[in-house]
Amino acid sequence: MKKTLAYMAITSLMICGCQADGGRNVEPEQSSLPECQKTIQDNDDYSKTLTAYDSFMRGDIGLNNNPAFTIAPTSESKYAVLDMNDDGIPELAVTTVIFQERNSETLELGSTFFDSAIFSYKDGEVFIWGGGNQRHNPFEILSNKALLYDFDDGHGGREIIYHKLDENGDIAHAIEMWNSSDGRYYLTDHAQSDSQVEISEEEWYERVDSIMVMRTDLIPWSDFPENQTKDLTSEKLTFLGETRNDGWRCEGACVNTDGITCESFLVRITSPDRSFFQETALSTESRTMPTGEAHWEDVNFDGKPDVLVHLGGGRGGTQGYAAMVWNETVGGYQEEPAYAEIGNPTLDTKHKIIWDGVDASFQFELSAWEYFDGNLIKTHQLSALYNSSAEQGISFIEYELKDGVFSEIQHPVSMPDDIKDIETYISTYAAWEGWKWCDIKHFQQKG
Repeated sequence: MKKTLAYMAITSLMICGCQADGGRNVEPEQSSLPECQKTIQDNDDYSKTLTAYDSFMRGDIGLNNNPAFTIAPTSESKYAVLDMNDDGIPELAVTTVIFQERNSETLELGSTFFDSAIFSYKDGEVFIWGGGNQRHNPFEILSNKALLYDFDDGHGGREIIYHKLDENGDIAHAIEMWNSSDGRYYLTDHAQSDSQVEISEEEWYERVDSIMVMRTDLIPWSDFPENQTKDLTSEKLTFLGETRNDGWRCEGACVNTDGITCESFLVRITSPDRSFFQETALSTESRTMPTGEAHWEDVNFDGKPDVLVHLGGGRGGTQGYAAMVWNETVGGYQEEPAYAEIGNPTLDTKHKIIWDGVDASFQFELSAWEYFDGNLIKTHQLSALYNSSAEQGISFIEYELKDGVFSEIQHPVSMPDDIKDIETYISTYAAWEGWKWCDIKHFQQKG
């Protein structure tokens, strides 16, 4: 295995010294190595680094030598070894792995999440060097060693994110491009401004092509070695949950996960003496990177604890949950289908409202969900649409449920593109005073 890692590191590092003629990849001659490779081969820490990476991927050592924080592969996991900052120490890039956090004393598995990241090695420890900023989407490494995220936005559009990293693995330059399902094109170049601007289709593709040309097949991504920690994808089920002070426990599990989504979810609820036991297969569909973890929460404000199950992430960085609500009539918990439609649910016990909000860079949405006759219903919605650069400002559309139908109220208010002016709209122009009860900053820039 060590020989394999060493070979892969040398092969991958051809990129560092083999750029010419405007950045095009040029195949090196077989008789000589680029100077940067010779530097690494002569480095005393080189073999130690590869050995550490091998042990880390196998689960023999943890992150920062902490046995409570390890990784395990999924069926989609890949790794590559290359020197990202030309310092003579190769980095380890991994995509779509399970990060496992354990009890520091018992090493019992506590929680998990999926991510892609780049690690490095120093002073005998493997540590996170960079990457992992778009948890539900793996990255590609380009020929200039920048990271590329290219994915469907989940609504028929396409998002492209480009991150050029500095020598410490921090983002030195970020570009975000979005092609919406309605044929509009947007750009955020953080080197110029953090604001999103609408651009022409021609300019959008010119910018996209300038990035895509740097895609390379010189980075030899490979499957993970055998891992000694518990690979959650190979187990039948791994339940994650919470135990109340009175001993009642709820726990959930992803069924047949591929590392990106789950085929289904299973929930178990148990009393301390096991006189009550309920096992339910949820009908709700998985989002991206779910954990299936369950916890207690009074969802319908009746003073009795219900159960929430993590479904994964969605648009604008939102996190979705399924709800199991206590039903006194049947003497058990029943799934609340409408709850899965809510992104970043926030419970307002004072006003008995579940707030739902997302800042998706092109549109800010805030919704209020309420219970009527035992049914969870969206009663109000406020949409702040960010206009094009030529039009400037924000357009507000407010909806209210009347006689079972949403009525639209358009306020001809033009304001600068600023979160404070959404607050100004709420305090000055909003038709429903309930918007004042919600802290919209809680939902700002979740993505």
